[in-house]
Amino acid sequence: MGGPFRWVLRSEQRKLLQLHYAGEISSALFADEERRLAAQIEVLVEADSAQAIEEQQALDLATEFDQVVDYLETVDIETLWGSASETERRTLLNELLDQIEVHEDQLVVKVHGAPPLNMTFEETGLVRAGEFPSCRRAEETDIHWRLRPWAAAS
Repeated sequence: MGGPFRWVLRSEQRKLLQLHYAGEISSALFADEERRLAAQIEVLVEADSAQAIEEQQALDLATEFDQVVDYLETVDIETLWGSASETERRTLLNELLDQIEVHEDQLVVKVHGAPPLNMTFEETGLVRAGEFPSCRRAEETDIHWRLRPWAAAS
């Protein structure tokens, strides 16, 4: 990022020093310009350092993500889910899912750290259970959906 600019600033420092040695600028002007150039170079060095840290963090995160993916590819989710207690299932869902939005024709599933996933009710294992009982007059669009029991699918 700052490499080319830093090179230009260091070149200006060298020229400034040559002018000072040649007696063409005063010591006070030399000192002021040297401080200004040094401050600009320091800003570029810090920016390069921050960028390098961010790049390393992104690389570390990608490596950790790949490790998690590798692990999840070896896990038998159906067996894990089938043998989990209700509390363990709730914990699994809380750890994996951020939010589920229910719309008239689809679900929007938001997994922690991933883009939203749009799914139809059929894709999620939901089946139509009939009209939703209510003390108000039911609209034609009111539909009650329920999950198929996971254990019965095993």
